[in-house]
Amino acid sequence: MLLWEKPAISIADLQGNFDLAVVLGGTADANREPKDRLFFHKSGADRITHALNLYHAGKVKKILFTGGNSQVFEDPERDNTPIYDFYVMCGVAPEDIIIESSSRNTHENALFVKDLVANNSKSGKVILITSAFHMRRSEGCFKKVGIDVTGFSTDFYTVLPKNRFAIDGIIPSTYVLGDWSFLIKEWIGYIAYWMAGYI
Repeated sequence: MLLWEKPAISIADLQGNFDLAVVLGGTADANREPKDRLFFHKSGADRITHALNLYHAGKVKKILFTGGNSQVFEDPERDNTPIYDFYVMCGVAPEDIIIESSSRNTHENALFVKDLVANNSKSGKVILITSAFHMRRSEGCFKKVGIDVTGFSTDFYTVLPKNRFAIDGIIPSTYVLGDWSFLIKEWIGYIAYWMAGYI
């Protein structure tokens, strides 16, 4: 995972300001009741909150949230109102929030936001926000459809080097098996996307 995850960069190291932060979905449970709040998954909330950091730091003008519906056999149209409401609650101006609700996977994320990016980014400067282990495939998809993005990795699974020999780094953990599951799934996805010509 340490070799695969794209490293984090500090906000201060970002060159200039950006028109858009494109945030990939899959971070919240849209089907959980009641519908009056946002239920984050155990991982991935960084994608939402780091976009807020960038917005309030003046690094991005607008936030474009895309997708999050992985249900293959259901209507791809979904309600991302809780995401919108959360951003408004956190101080993002309503006119600075763009929601794309139809995409079901990373390839469709890139395809379905292409026109939205073109209409909202005159400079072409776009930050892509997703989990560090998912960044390689995501950047590939967006660049394949002609969107030049700066990756902003979040949601890290790797253990920091200084913690590897602490108690938590020595005691065997079932979480490691889960990390392998994420990583193997991502490798398979990367190879499948490469074979399909998506990256």
